[in-house]
Amino acid sequence: MARRKRAKMNIPMVLAGVLLCLTLLSVHFSSGIYARYTTSADGNDSAKVASFGNLTLEETGSFSNASKTAIIVPGVDLIKNAAVSFSASEVSVYVIVEAELSGNWETTDSKTFVIENTDKTDGEDENLLSWSVASDWTFIEKTGNRYAYYIELEPNEALEKFPFVAENGKITVSKFITRKEISGLKDIKIIFKAYAIQAGDMTPAEAWSKVK
Repeated sequence: MARRKRAKMNIPMVLAGVLLCLTLLSVHFSSGIYARYTTSADGNDSAKVASFGNLTLEETGSFSNASKTAIIVPGVDLIKNAAVSFSASEVSVYVIVEAELSGNWETTDSKTFVIENTDKTDGEDENLLSWSVASDWTFIEKTGNRYAYYIELEPNEALEKFPFVAENGKITVSKFITRKEISGLKDIKIIFKAYAIQAGDMTPAEAWSKVK
């Protein structure tokens, strides 16, 4: 019986065929990936918007009346208790409180504010009135007669009636203040405003610049 001759293997053609199969396979997988991402972009997947908390600033004390005024009595402290609440956010937040003050308030550290007693004698208090920002608040900057302070909150962290003025809102009144000095204090002013700003990659100063 005559032996059959084996056909010689054309190695270049075989390699070309294998490469073609691999190329087709590669295109198939790439098309699948492309289609999957295209479908996602068309809206089959949903994106969740981060929730943002509610901010309130509630004042109680001596100025809780329709006219927002109080009577100064020697040695009787005033109360301006400003409590900040924030119901939490899914992102980190700066809670900023702005204190707008009349020009007769002075400070050396941007934390304690005083109206000085310029006519004091030995034994009298140095200041007619004084109050301080609570220690948990960090000073940002002064813009004119406006002072800004902040607290940074982590995601899902809340504030509940968090005090802004130290010692439960106390404004100390000198027991040596005179009627004449009181009559000269008619235009004193302390106004608080609160803001909540998403922190992101901003500094507190950059966040404050967005609202000031």
